[in-house]
Amino acid sequence: MRPALLLLLATGAVLGAQDFGRLPDWARAAAQEAAKETPPAGAEAWVLLERTEIAYAGVGEIRKRHQRLVQVLTEKGTEAGVHAIHGLGGKASRVKKLKGWNLRPDGELVKLDQDEIVTVDSDSGSELSTGLLTGAVLNRVVRGSFVAFESQEVIRHPLGAVAMDLVMEAYPIRRWELTLAKKEGWFTDLKAVETRITTRHFEPWIAQAEILPGQSVRIANVPGLPQKEGAVPPWRNVLPQVSVAFLDPALASAPSVATWDTLATWFHGVYMAKCAPSLPTGFQAQGGQPGLAALVAWMARELRYRQVYLSPERGWIPEAAQEVHRRRLGDCKDLSVCLIAGVRQLGFEAFPALALIGDGELEEGEPVNPFAFNHVITAIRLPATLGLPAEVETPKGRFLLVDPTSRTTPLGRLHAGHEGRKVFVCTGDGGFWAAVPQAAIERPGTALVLDGSIQAAGRLVGTLTILEDADHLSLRSALLQGGRPALDSAVQAVLDLPPNGSFKVEEAGDPLALGVPFKVRVRVEHPDWFRREGSEFVLRPYGVPGSADLIQKPGEARRYPVWMGLVTHWSFKAHLAVPGAFAPVKASNQLETPLRMARSEAKAGPGTLDLSLDLDRRKARYGFEAREEGVKLQKRDRNQWKLFLEEFGSFKPGAP
Repeated sequence: MRPALLLLLATGAVLGAQDFGRLPDWARAAAQEAAKETPPAGAEAWVLLERTEIAYAGVGEIRKRHQRLVQVLTEKGTEAGVHAIHGLGGKASRVKKLKGWNLRPDGELVKLDQDEIVTVDSDSGSELSTGLLTGAVLNRVVRGSFVAFESQEVIRHPLGAVAMDLVMEAYPIRRWELTLAKKEGWFTDLKAVETRITTRHFEPWIAQAEILPGQSVRIANVPGLPQKEGAVPPWRNVLPQVSVAFLDPALASAPSVATWDTLATWFHGVYMAKCAPSLPTGFQAQGGQPGLAALVAWMARELRYRQVYLSPERGWIPEAAQEVHRRRLGDCKDLSVCLIAGVRQLGFEAFPALALIGDGELEEGEPVNPFAFNHVITAIRLPATLGLPAEVETPKGRFLLVDPTSRTTPLGRLHAGHEGRKVFVCTGDGGFWAAVPQAAIERPGTALVLDGSIQAAGRLVGTLTILEDADHLSLRSALLQGGRPALDSAVQAVLDLPPNGSFKVEEAGDPLALGVPFKVRVRVEHPDWFRREGSEFVLRPYGVPGSADLIQKPGEARRYPVWMGLVTHWSFKAHLAVPGAFAPVKASNQLETPLRMARSEAKAGPGTLDLSLDLDRRKARYGFEAREEGVKLQKRDRNQWKLFLEEFGSFKPGAP
């Protein structure tokens, strides 16, 4: 290329460049520094600066100043023009300032107007709360825009001056900063307050980090979150996090996070204030195990699980037991308070036991943090064993663990969400950890028995009997919570019928008869359940899960660890009258992998088929160092299971 043309192109690039001087000072500096570097390959947007300043202002109040600058690299990256702040609402949190700038590639600067800031409630189908979502939208964001947001928040959380930030997000981050400030501007100097910053799971994600204890964390070149990867562990167990705590000795209204014991005594006091010994009006029961069993059965029959948080503290502070009796509903805290109050009246000691289910697992060496838990159950002290699987022996004595939110779990057992977990029992003189006994865990399972006939064109007419253990398919809870319409919807999901199929639930057991499997008998008609494909006839066994999607796109390196599988049991049996003779492609078969063990048999007689399939599913985990092995295992298991199902459900016309 000629020198004159090179000079012209270079001059044009300078003349058409965006004027970073029109951005606020903090954003201008970050943009100018990043302009010397090449954006990360494949990124839709690049976060040039993600900065948070946190300060403690006394009386439990945290103040946060947040600054964010993003360079939009693709059309999809224009989503960076939307900014959201989650708050507790009420007096607990408020957004004091929210500004935005969009420096477009044509040089125009679009500022955020108050009209583009919207605050809405964050209710969901299962929760009614004061929670708020404050959203801001910058107009006319395009590829090449530099998008900046600045906000200030005031937060007075019911659980004290504690905050947590996830480091990674969808876009890569050039510079991530968190600073504790106490002496400048709108920050308050509180010399008696101890500050803590705790980091977790930085490896292997973070290559460059500068950490000043109790002061700041600064990280360079944070990668974006992996996209479209399946079998991913919960974020709290693998992704980099930064926790901040201000330990204020003058703050008595919130738990102290100085030690696990101080946290436990605060929770114990809060719960004991709400559960004076009391039983529901009209409830009559003797003491000991019979009374305990009767109370748990009454709660399962009379109380509904519901999250109603009409004040910010309700997410953590329970209702009084008498109020739960009156309302006949509550969340895990309320139901635990109801149970504690009742068993105290029956002569037992009982305590709240904090737990984490569904959103990850508690790890060894975790910092003291009230947000480490998302659930609470009850620990009942036993003077002598009752012979129940959910009993635990601890240095503080023998306790029976009961989760009153699980209406479909019998006394002495715990649902599968507690498997492999531990709980933190809160007493008046401190707390202690207790491992959930494996023997206490219900094993989810389903047995399906089909008795029917195959008619013209492969039409199935028959009766399907479903026997469900541990609310495996949510059939028991559907009937318990929503009656027959809800049960019909749950059964329909199991049958997965085409529009011209039909079913009718002819019998349903008692959903509160917890000592036996829940029985549902269904009359079903399927237009082409036994259909011809090429030279064979094929069917799909009811209820048994099919082959899963691949957890990793072929040719792409795995970044997350691999957590797979569920511990469940399935069985399918069928006795079918068929028009003619058919020979099974595979009369018997067996499959065993790290994720499952399956066995099948198919027998053909004159005008009949008898089928049997049993499946036990397993868990498997592969850490960062073995994640590619986990990907290969899942792909191999998927292919083997797919072939196993095809062979089980395939038949050739003619006598065996």
